[in-house]
Amino acid sequence: DGYLNELRSEMMSMFGGDRPGAYAILPDMEPHQVAHYRRHEGVHVLTWDTKGYTDWSGVEGYLSRINAATNPVLRIGRLLHERRLLWIGPHYKWSVLIQKFLRRCVRDYLFITQRQWLETSDPKCCIVTAVTRMGRAMELLKRERGFDLVITHYGGTRQQGDEAVACKVLRAMRARITDRGGDDALTPVIVFGSKS
Repeated sequence: DGYLNELRSEMMSMFGGDRPGAYAILPDMEPHQVAHYRRHEGVHVLTWDTKGYTDWSGVEGYLSRINAATNPVLRIGRLLHERRLLWIGPHYKWSVLIQKFLRRCVRDYLFITQRQWLETSDPKCCIVTAVTRMGRAMELLKRERGFDLVITHYGGTRQQGDEAVACKVLRAMRARITDRGGDDALTPVIVFGSKS
């Protein structure tokens, strides 16, 4: 829309700023054209030489890099690669699904970025220990070392009068820190809750 382009151009001229307001992937742009779009339109142009409209690998390269930087599955995979997680969830079915999803994120990340294929059971992929029973979780927290992340539900209800699962997990983590001289002090715990 011409009106919006004009408005954007005027705002960029008045307020400037180093960050572009938009990006565009356009073929065969000259350096002076790229500079014009950046300075006057606030648009950062990503360009490449098509060699007379015969080479479109430039756009494929840009799209691949954008996908790698923004795809949530790849971002999760990059973060969890070779990590150990303890998932404490109240429902076995959900725990298994989460376990599979997180491992597949890592597998897809490795395949797309490094062309390396791993089975989801490979320890290099991501180790997700999923438990549904609080007793088993406490046993693991007391015995095991090296969890990079503990994820738990809040648990406990007013009707049952139960202590919240999250409180038990945090208490167990504190005991580990005390018993082992602080080697697990930096293990983060994520607690997810519900309406109740």
